[in-house]
Amino acid sequence: MIRPVAAVSVFSLSTLAAAGLTFVTDNRFVQSVNSFGQNSAQTPAVAFAPFNKTTMVNTDMESGSCGATSMHNSQMDSAQMSGAGTVDANAATKASSPLIFAGSGTSRFQVIFQPDAGGNLHLSGQLAGTSGKSTLLAELKQGANLIYAKSTAGIIEFEGPVGMGVQYTLTVSCAANTLLMWTGSPAGSAASASFSFTADFSEHTCVGDLNNDGFVDDLDFIIFVPAYNILDCADPNMPAGCPADLNRDGVVDDADFTIFVPAYNDLICP
Repeated sequence: MIRPVAAVSVFSLSTLAAAGLTFVTDNRFVQSVNSFGQNSAQTPAVAFAPFNKTTMVNTDMESGSCGATSMHNSQMDSAQMSGAGTVDANAATKASSPLIFAGSGTSRFQVIFQPDAGGNLHLSGQLAGTSGKSTLLAELKQGANLIYAKSTAGIIEFEGPVGMGVQYTLTVSCAANTLLMWTGSPAGSAASASFSFTADFSEHTCVGDLNNDGFVDDLDFIIFVPAYNILDCADPNMPAGCPADLNRDGVVDDADFTIFVPAYNDLICP
C-alpha cells in the first residue's frame, strides 16, 4: 500500500545520537549483624564506582555461637548495570543459656537513574534463598509507579521501554536471618540468600517504532493515539516510559505527531 506523504516537517529516523544512562542516587549497601551487637555495614566509598565488599561478624562462646557473612559486587556504566550478592547466616546453641543467638545480613543494589534518550531496558538475573529465612526482591520503578517486581526465588526477567529524562529506581537485593535459643539440647541453624543480575540499556534508533517490532505501522499508531489524548507523560495512565513522547519534552502533542507521520510513511526501520 502506498501512503500519502503528509505535509509536515521531515524528521530522520536516525536523528538521535548515541546516548546512555545518567546515575542520580546510589543506595547500594551490604551489612552483617549478630545478636551480640556486632554490626558491620558498608556503602560505596565513591558513588556509582565499582563496589566490591564483604562484611563479616562472628561471636563464639561456651554457650553458643552466631555470625553472618555478606558480599556485594556491582558495577555500572552508561549502557549496563550488573551485580551479585550473597548472605550466609548461622547460629548454634552448645549448652544451657538464656541468651539468643542470631545472625543476619543484607546485600542490596539500589540505584536511581535516568536515560539520556528514549530506549529499552532488559533486566535479567536470578534470586535464591532459604525458604522462610530469606527476603528477596527485584524491582523497577518509574518515579513512584511500580513497573516490575519479583520477591520469590527464581529467574528475574523484564524488558520494556524507558523514557528520556525520566527517573527510574532499580532495586535488586537479598537478606537472610537465623535465630536460636536453648531448648534442651544443642542445635544449629543456617540461612542463605543470593542475587545476580544484568540490566542492559539500548537506545531507540527507530523513532516511532513504539512496539519495537522493526516497523512504524498501524500497531504503533494504536499506541500513539491514546498517549496523545492523555498528553502529560507524568499522568499515571500514560504507558511506562512515555514512548510516544518522541521529542522527549514531557508531553505527547502535535510536535510528536509531526515526527511520527514521516516515520509512519517510511514504514520500515532503517
